[in-house]
Amino acid sequence: MTETVHTKFHGTIEVPVSDVVVFPEGLIGHSDMHRWVLLTDAGSRELYVLQSMDREDLFFTLTEPSQYVQNYQVPLSPSHKRKLHCEFLGDLHVFVVLNKVAGMLTANLRAPIVLNTTNLVALQLAIPDTAWSIRHPIPHLPGGIARTQLMPIQRNGVIDET
Repeated sequence: MTETVHTKFHGTIEVPVSDVVVFPEGLIGHSDMHRWVLLTDAGSRELYVLQSMDREDLFFTLTEPSQYVQNYQVPLSPSHKRKLHCEFLGDLHVFVVLNKVAGMLTANLRAPIVLNTTNLVALQLAIPDTAWSIRHPIPHLPGGIARTQLMPIQRNGVIDET
């Protein structure tokens, strides 16, 4: 069974219902948006699009922080693990939101998204630690995501234990 998702830049995409990512608490600033799909470029493991299933105009570009930041760790409390239904930390995958600020590409390291790849439950965390920036410079990214290559993300990944 699939659902049709209308996107602003990539047209209409058919998404298997089993690939819908659920954010029980929504995202920061979008607490009422719970259903998303994480799309990836078949040729790149650097860029992802987190697209709302319910609002065509609501999406975020994500990347994996480990590609750009050494020793980046996301502290997970027992409460976070419960909300994610996490039994094994190896089932978790971390992403950060990319932004363009004053012509420079940056990553928000203080509000990572943690995805449980076994059940597609995710949380966006707010990390108060001032060691991480909300505007960490990203030196380069590939040319972009081609519409024909968008597909739901494969279920794999890891998170560093803290």
